[in-house]
This record gives sequence, structure tokens and C-alpha cells, in this order.
Amino acid sequence: MRLTSESGELKKFRSETSEFQQTFKTPLQNLHRFVETFLSPFRVDHGFVALEQVVFDPDNLIEMLKGHSISVEHCYGALIAADSTDEVLQLLEATLSDWIDFIFVPKPRTFSIYADHDEWITFYTNNAVELARITNALTNAGFEAIPGWKRQL
Repeated sequence: MRLTSESGELKKFRSETSEFQQTFKTPLQNLHRFVETFLSPFRVDHGFVALEQVVFDPDNLIEMLKGHSISVEHCYGALIAADSTDEVLQLLEATLSDWIDFIFVPKPRTFSIYADHDEWITFYTNNAVELARITNALTNAGFEAIPGWKRQL
């Protein structure tokens, strides 16, 4: 896992965001299973989180980064890259557990995420089939979708 500068990833994400999207409530009490479930239809060995807004001190994220020998003075605008499936899982769990607005983009980019500090997470894909893979996995596992909600970025 590594920390780099933001380098325009948020702007790039906003310009490339797909019309195929579905928002879910983020289940803070069941994050591990939630993250495993939405990652399960895909092989995600690499990805990055770009932090847009940090509302309160991101204690969980900072602790997780310390475990990877990464120290940060502030997280706003940070780009954090994960280089294994386990690191992707850790990074997403830690970031979702704090009051942070962020994007996540896996490599290769089969989907992307925008999550906000109000505990909503929106999944974007390039087509309806890929979106159905995520939404079916999450709804079949009992996670709550927000019907009809379209996030405007």
C-alpha cells in the first residue's frame, strides 16, 4: 500500500462517471461482509482511493495506514493505492468506517465507487450487466439499495 498525491483523479473520475449507477446504504456494523460481497463478482487486485472530503478525523484510516508504515499529516486530497486483494479490502473497510467522501477505482476499472460521509455508497459501471452483478450480490446478501436515487457529481 502506498500514499501519493491526488494528481487530478477526482476530476478525472467526475468526467468519466457512467450513467449506470446504484446507491446503497453503507452498513457500518457489517462493513467486512458488505465489502467482500460487492467485490466478490470481480477480481480486484489493485485499486486506489482518492479522498475528497474528510469531515472528522479519520481514525480508522490513519490506524490502518500506520499498520502499513504510512504516516499522514492530513488526509484531504490524498490518493491511497492498494496493491493486493487484501489491501483493497482493508482500505475500503477503513475508509468506509470514517466520515469521508471518497472515490474508489479498481484496476482494471470494471466498476467505480463514490461514497459519502452520510453513509451512502454509489456504484458505477460501464453497462447494465456489470451493475447487475454488484446489485444482485448486495441485495441477495440483504443489503439495502436506495431505489431511484441518481447521484449528481
